[in-house]
Amino acid sequence: IEDTNSRGAETLFDVKFNGDMTQMEVFVKDSAKLDYEKIDPSYVVRLILTDAGGLADTLVRVINVIDVNEAPSIDDATFSIAENAKVDDEVGKVSAKDPDTKTPAYRELVYTIVDKNVPFRMDSNVVKVNGELNHEVTTTYTFKVAVTDAHEDALTDTATVTVTIDNVNENPDLDCLEDDDNCNGPYDIKENSPTGTTIHKFAVSDVDAAD
Repeated sequence: IEDTNSRGAETLFDVKFNGDMTQMEVFVKDSAKLDYEKIDPSYVVRLILTDAGGLADTLVRVINVIDVNEAPSIDDATFSIAENAKVDDEVGKVSAKDPDTKTPAYRELVYTIVDKNVPFRMDSNVVKVNGELNHEVTTTYTFKVAVTDAHEDALTDTATVTVTIDNVNENPDLDCLEDDDNCNGPYDIKENSPTGTTIHKFAVSDVDAAD
């Protein structure tokens, strides 16, 4: 087999004969090199049959390499975002790639969150806030993100995404005790009352438990 245009067909294809030498078979020589994205889409080859006496016959044929849909891949990712972030705030971008670089129909990618009970959504490859984030309730979310190509025979890969919710200092609350009928005062204290005498009590709280 010869490549009529010297484009390397001999490294991809070869010929062999059956046992009684009545058939010539063209076959793939090295499947690792038969990558549509790295080689020419078409080769013109010359098939040569030579007998022991040196006489030969030839045929010229075209071999077309057909692209097939290959699976995309997506990397695991770790992000952090402050609690109380707003809906639609960006958390981070996941990284995915598709080996089908020559066929646009194969490399259009769709991103989805597999786990539904998380306060996030996908906007293309961007993870965005889609609900309330509260460090005091949940400090970390771990969920799966899938990337799928848009071909009719869709192929998918998944990654693990971890989002840490960073604590933000929040205002403490100073309020009336339950059933306090005199919360708003005024308060009376007798003169000469002992040091430490209680004048009034209030309820205090802070959602930042460690503060």
